[in-house]
Amino acid sequence: LGSSSTGSSAGKVEIVADTGAVVSKDSAFSYITPGAIVSVSPPFGQLGTFVTISGLGLLGAGTSAANVTLNGVEVERIVSANSLKVVVRAAHATNGDGDVVIESDTGSHVVKTSGFEYEGPSTITSLTPTQGQVGTRVTISGSDLLGVHNGTSVTVAIGSANAEVLSVN
Repeated sequence: LGSSSTGSSAGKVEIVADTGAVVSKDSAFSYITPGAIVSVSPPFGQLGTFVTISGLGLLGAGTSAANVTLNGVEVERIVSANSLKVVVRAAHATNGDGDVVIESDTGSHVVKTSGFEYEGPSTITSLTPTQGQVGTRVTISGSDLLGVHNGTSVTVAIGSANAEVLSVN
């Protein structure tokens, strides 16, 4: 059962059956001001990008974010959520821009039209050398290794071991 009104007042709930029977309850439901997404930061990204969605009433009358989509793609993970800020991690998707949609546990939706753009993935094209022992210096080459919009730092893991980053070009 969903509501189709966007008004902001308390209301009587009334059910009318096809038999003519009427059941009602006065002042049983209150419409609240619809939520609004004010900003999406960053407004672009790729797999793994942490995205902060800020606004007002982001959870409607709910207590949690049940689902968030960026450009129609369900996020990899909802990191945190409250009525003012939702932080998510972007999933894998093809290039393109589209809406940011937050669905709360009550089913309410808050939407920012054309709020996020997925960009092409970064790629590793080569590793030199391709084998070694602890302490071996490895050069990793590829495209957009700091993200499409050139992040400023990086961590590297080779297998299950974290590697020390000596330089980033």
